[in-house]
Amino acid sequence: MNIIQRIGKVFTRSRTSSIGPAKDWTLWRSLFDVFSGKDISITRKSVLHIPAFWRAVDLIATQVAALPFNVYTLNSDGEMTEARQNPVWKLLNYRPNEKYDYFSFMEAIIRIVLTGTEGYKAGNCLIGIRKDGRGAVMSLEIIHDAFEIVELDTGGLVYIINGQGVSANDIIHIKAWTTDAITGGDLLTAQQMTFQRGINEIKSFSDFYKRGANVSGILETDHPMSPTQRKETEEAWSRNYSGADNTGKTALLTHGVKYKPIGRALAESDLAARKITVEDIANITGVPLPLLAVSQGVPMNNLEVLNRLFQQYTLRAWCKRIESEFNTKLFGFQSGSTSTFVRFNMEGLLRGDTSSRANYYTSLYNIRAINPNEIRRLEGMNPYEGGDEFGQPLASNSQENTPSNEQGEGNKND
Repeated sequence: MNIIQRIGKVFTRSRTSSIGPAKDWTLWRSLFDVFSGKDISITRKSVLHIPAFWRAVDLIATQVAALPFNVYTLNSDGEMTEARQNPVWKLLNYRPNEKYDYFSFMEAIIRIVLTGTEGYKAGNCLIGIRKDGRGAVMSLEIIHDAFEIVELDTGGLVYIINGQGVSANDIIHIKAWTTDAITGGDLLTAQQMTFQRGINEIKSFSDFYKRGANVSGILETDHPMSPTQRKETEEAWSRNYSGADNTGKTALLTHGVKYKPIGRALAESDLAARKITVEDIANITGVPLPLLAVSQGVPMNNLEVLNRLFQQYTLRAWCKRIESEFNTKLFGFQSGSTSTFVRFNMEGLLRGDTSSRANYYTSLYNIRAINPNEIRRLEGMNPYEGGDEFGQPLASNSQENTPSNEQGEGNKND
């Protein structure tokens, strides 16, 4: 056999018996477990494919929505009372408008700021204020349309929405990661590489288990195969040995076909990479790591401490963003003897377990900072007659201040 015949035979054998990138690039790419993240588009939907980010967004959104958010008035004596007659109170306790309830309303606000909506990017959420002829607030509605902010010569702002100008006084604008205090920053763009890596890991794991959690390989033969034989071999292999249900089967090959593994099993480095992504999501969102992965970081064995961390370093900033914007847009800059404002009540997050709450209430009661009915209200119980009376300070219960003891001291002097 001359050199020309040998080259022709090698070419024929490679064309008929093996799989190369020029013939079937998709399959060849999957065999080598190649996956590129550059083709992934980071959107508000794709980032939620990362479980840790989904959980972080859900935790912040639902926990802020679950906090009591009420309207109060503060009189000239500094006494704060709940303003149940104010129209905003009903909007924040029942339904901001006829389409959705308050919990869904607040939950959607946080999700939009974190991931964006159809019309605008993450870092922003617009809420339209509808008022009656007297200026009283009638309803609040989330705006999903694209917007543009225009600064007037007077220094004020106007929102352009669907070609219409809306005064900034009629728009509640919740924003995060802002650098100009006017618009929010896009989290998805700022952390694009982290999100791409996380999605790549999910895709890689999915492909790995889709192939039966086995190493990738190539079918080889030393003998030429016809197109029909090649097709039959490929179909038989796929049918009998591919997929999770066929994991562990012993392969029986014909036509001199050999299986040559070229890939690798799932390594510890893959699992470590997933853990790093969870840690990155915790850093990005500010959600404590134990809430995203119990097996990582500090063990979740102290609920009170964990609640305090979550409240102080995560929820508090979100609540302040919302309070500040709601107060200035719903009530304006009021002056005089009475002021109306909204405020979140985060007390419930800090009360801890039953024993911790009991000690907390006892301490407040003993210094006359709280009465029994106030304690019962915090615990969701009805008040009772006489429960508005405050307890005596611990110092007043000491023997030195009792009448009998004072009388005894007088007898001694006698």
